[in-house]
Amino acid sequence: MVTKVGTDERARDTVAETVIQVLIVEDNRADARLIQALLADVPHHPFVFDHMATLGTALAQLQRRTYDAVLLDLSLPDSKGLDTLRAVSRQAPQVACVVVSGLDDEDVALNAVKEGAQDYLVKDHMEGQLLAHALRYAVERKKVESALAASELRFRQVAENINEVFWVIESDDFSVSYVSPAYERVWGRRCQELYEHRETWITAVHDEDRPRVEKAFERLLAGHGYSQEYRVVQPDGNVRWVWDRGGPARDDAGRIVRLVGIAEDVTDRKQLERAITDVATREHERMGQELHDSIGQVLTGLSLMSQGLRKTLEARALPEAEIASRIHDAAKAAARSVRQLVRGMWPVDVCGDGIVTALREMADLAGTQHEVDCDFESRGEIALADNAIALQILRIAQEAVANAIKHSGADHIHVSLEAADGAVILEVSDDGRGFAGHGPKDSGMGLRIMRCRAGTIGAILDIQSAPGAGTRVTCRVRT
Repeated sequence: MVTKVGTDERARDTVAETVIQVLIVEDNRADARLIQALLADVPHHPFVFDHMATLGTALAQLQRRTYDAVLLDLSLPDSKGLDTLRAVSRQAPQVACVVVSGLDDEDVALNAVKEGAQDYLVKDHMEGQLLAHALRYAVERKKVESALAASELRFRQVAENINEVFWVIESDDFSVSYVSPAYERVWGRRCQELYEHRETWITAVHDEDRPRVEKAFERLLAGHGYSQEYRVVQPDGNVRWVWDRGGPARDDAGRIVRLVGIAEDVTDRKQLERAITDVATREHERMGQELHDSIGQVLTGLSLMSQGLRKTLEARALPEAEIASRIHDAAKAAARSVRQLVRGMWPVDVCGDGIVTALREMADLAGTQHEVDCDFESRGEIALADNAIALQILRIAQEAVANAIKHSGADHIHVSLEAADGAVILEVSDDGRGFAGHGPKDSGMGLRIMRCRAGTIGAILDIQSAPGAGTRVTCRVRT
């Protein structure tokens, strides 16, 4: 049976686009007619009804056509109780369902809502306006729920099929409300553990990285941005590098409602960076060997030959002896410069104060070649057990000094190496023009190279600068 209910033709015309299609599932025909009569007295609320007396015929009707809402009696000839509601919800999950019952039972009403009913109305207490509003609100709530469900589905389809770890933290209690399945692959731990114990993720961070990450995360919890690279130690001891970044999500009033972020496994990138730096290091060594074996030997030979020529010319009292002497001095100075360059390219000998000597010679050479005041000091007992670490510290210092000379216009560059608190700390500072943001446009590669070198030895690299305030590069590595 199909019935259209409305108060007058004009009202139907003006609100025709808001007509609500309703399926009444009620075995009592008198009650069904009462519902239609009640709604007929409500102005500006047009409804179109179909009436079915059993669950079976209702389910068949829901297969044939689409409705906005179902008015459902839980006591039908072929079904009783909440099973009736469950059957309708399974058949038409997109349709709003309002339960209409002769029982004024609060527990039944609550359970019906838990099972998906939008509302629960008692027949004896119904009146037209209440019923009309219940139907309209039920339809609107269902639309919102469906939109949210569709949005959540799209979100999960994306979040659960990406390689990155997507995470959400609630702002009220800082609990983890969502983490994508990639967490289990990167951290090597179950997502459920993280939901139950938020600290699980930080305890997996490498001991050397954890203090820095904890400090950055505290700033995130206070509403600041967050971006960190760190190592994650999986339960089997395998180590993964992670680039983790996030920030606060705010509502329309600007209040922080949650913290969201994404963590990317960058282990392959780190391994590639290390391979690149290894190649660059070997190339430095090769070039140093070439300079030593070819140009260095030629200059040494030229120095000896010019010295012999000078002695011969002096013995004959010829004025060209002065020219030969200048050639000898120039060749000797050039040979000395080549030796200094070679020292910077060859591996650092960490025995004794090898790194200290290399840094002091680097500072002296920079000052001599570029006419800038560059000094070096060391503090504490420098103890580096790994030659590769010493070499990367030297390379970072060389790059920082080169950047200062090339880009800052500095008059003074200070290089220091300090042993303190179980770490070796390199610092290169200058009094140049400084910079804002990520540095001068043409210095980007140098800064990236320094970060790459620091990453290969597990060091923390920090670059502080501001226009007119110079630049300070600090590299800290645990010993």
